[in-house]
Amino acid sequence: MVQKLDHYLVIGGGGFLGRVIVNQLLERGDTVSVFDLRRSFEDPRLSEFIVGDITSPADVLRACEGKTVVMHTASPPHGLPSSAYFKVNVDGTKNVIRACVQAGVSKLVFTSSASVIFNGKDLINGNEELPYCDVHMDAYNETKALGEQAVLSANGQGGLLTVALRPSGIFGPRDMQGILAMVRAARRGQWRFIIGDNQNLFDMTYVDNAAYAHVLAADKLAPDNGTAGEAFIITNDQPTFFWDFPKILHHELGYRGTQSIVISRPIGMLLGSIADGIAWLLRPIKEIHPNISRFRVQMVTANRYFDISKAKQRLGYKPIVSLQEALRITAEHWMDFEAK
Repeated sequence: MVQKLDHYLVIGGGGFLGRVIVNQLLERGDTVSVFDLRRSFEDPRLSEFIVGDITSPADVLRACEGKTVVMHTASPPHGLPSSAYFKVNVDGTKNVIRACVQAGVSKLVFTSSASVIFNGKDLINGNEELPYCDVHMDAYNETKALGEQAVLSANGQGGLLTVALRPSGIFGPRDMQGILAMVRAARRGQWRFIIGDNQNLFDMTYVDNAAYAHVLAADKLAPDNGTAGEAFIITNDQPTFFWDFPKILHHELGYRGTQSIVISRPIGMLLGSIADGIAWLLRPIKEIHPNISRFRVQMVTANRYFDISKAKQRLGYKPIVSLQEALRITAEHWMDFEAK
């Protein structure tokens, strides 16, 4: 009997992480389709680029038909109203699950977040045995947890095998959120400031490593090897003092003498509280997202690093690009971007 070749569908395949997953699959010769809100790129190697909305059950079912492996990477960017995250990360994910079962998809890989177990307090060598937060720090993390639970609970439905990956702090070229914010901060001269004493360790994940983990998870996903119905934390496996990360990036961008002004954590929390209060007062008129908030101060001053032994042992994962090399590549991309 001839084994049927896999046909991959990357939901959100035009996005930051999804695009890299698509490229890695295409580079090894797989049959790949993309499902996204808009046609953001052209590649003759693609089987098809399906334009549609994850919140539309009909669009999602149309995209899943004829596919054997679905990778669901779609999620709204940070800074949107809470309703956007519930609509996409929860309702949209449930649409994906139903469509996969109805279309006879055999594997579903879901992009979750390491923050589903982070509540702002120190997280040291966190692993998959830790429970979800009772109270999440924002709607993004709350809805990622709800979406992950739905995906893992669906394992076995109609023969569908599911797995969830929890990357920590994805960054890299084309990162229009975290890295772009750091680049803009450097342009404004804000590379001189840090909050806290920089003694807290943090885990980041280069986008190529996160994508590689998704491909590995799809390849390894089977009912008898401890992957189906499981979540896996993914990092670069190089915990780094939090402010060392932007310091290296800024140095790669050509800035020197960085981080010369230190704002203590208590002062940072006070400033964050004031900014949160102003945002709350203005909410009836206009929703704003200040550069500083209590949430952000908690994020940049807490330990937040993980033990990825489970991913190493069951997926065979190990980073393919080091943190230093990843930061060099990322800075090089942004220097080229600015030059154009």
